[in-house]
Amino acid sequence: MPIQAANRVTDRLLGPSIDAAAIDGRKTRWLRLLFGAVTAIVINANLGSEVAFAWWSVSFGAEAFAWLSSHMQVDGRAGARAARLSYLFAIMLATINWSLVAVLYWLSYRPGLQAVAIVVASSLLIHAQAFAFRSRAVFIINAGIPALLLILLVLVFSPLSGAEWITAAFGVGTAITYVITSAHANRTAARRIQQAQDELERVAYSDALTSLANRRRFGEDIERLLTYSRRHNTRFALMLIDLDCFKAINDEMGHDVGDALLVTVARRLRALTAGDDHVARLGGDEFALLIANAVDSDRIGALCQEILAGVATTLDFKGQAVNSTLSIGVAVYPQDGDEQETLFKSADLALYAAKNSGRNTWRAYEADLAA
Repeated sequence: MPIQAANRVTDRLLGPSIDAAAIDGRKTRWLRLLFGAVTAIVINANLGSEVAFAWWSVSFGAEAFAWLSSHMQVDGRAGARAARLSYLFAIMLATINWSLVAVLYWLSYRPGLQAVAIVVASSLLIHAQAFAFRSRAVFIINAGIPALLLILLVLVFSPLSGAEWITAAFGVGTAITYVITSAHANRTAARRIQQAQDELERVAYSDALTSLANRRRFGEDIERLLTYSRRHNTRFALMLIDLDCFKAINDEMGHDVGDALLVTVARRLRALTAGDDHVARLGGDEFALLIANAVDSDRIGALCQEILAGVATTLDFKGQAVNSTLSIGVAVYPQDGDEQETLFKSADLALYAAKNSGRNTWRAYEADLAA
């Protein structure tokens, strides 16, 4: 149990949110480099050129390492966990380097610059809130290092004592507590916004009755599969599935029976499809399937027979026996169409051929069907 709990914590900290933080970090890379150059100029004016050059070298190196790590993440040229750990190390190096500005100013033992050191450390701590939205691991690094620095500079390595130390401790504790509380509130708000967006997307892309993908989502799935198949020279199959005599069932038994039949068909279609396949309800009693791996034509025929046997059955709805069958039309990319429109047209012609063949069967597209 402790090992499993530790693994869950590790997976949460090293999750995809680090990738999002890396992508966001790439967008502000040049701004950070410019700000670092300005900071180096200020350090040069206060602490000398050697200190400024050393600090700028480390800062530039940390940014270069962060860029390389994020580039590996975006391009997928390294294992996910290794690339994320590499990026976190780069973030840690950059944060330590920026914290060194406060340390260097503090070690100058000049009252004015020591006050600046506290301001720098506090600014780093407050800035860490921006990463609460992106990644918990990045936030821990960006907030933890400045927080530790504040505690050491103000409470350990300062000559404060008595009431002054208590006042300083209260100030440092308040700042750290504020940042942690604010970060938690920000993450909670971001999570609720994401949940609302996910719900809106679910409503926009799913069928309200069956919870399958709707026509809009299915069209986007086809376009993605078309792009992939063109790039990798693969085949896929489009199946159009239509319930036989569904209008008669609706008229004779009522729409409640028709809806129950559609839900049952959707559930059974979902159970019969593989992980890479896509199933959708296009509207009315029309369903569609995308078979991602259609290299073997025998697999397509076997799946059609399996669907006919698994879906065409008798449904018992409140004591009413509903006999349902269906017809299937199949088109295969690229020989039956190399665009979404032509594929649908070919599958539709095959579906009509199955209907005209007596229903409860399937047909693959053939060139003579167009004639």
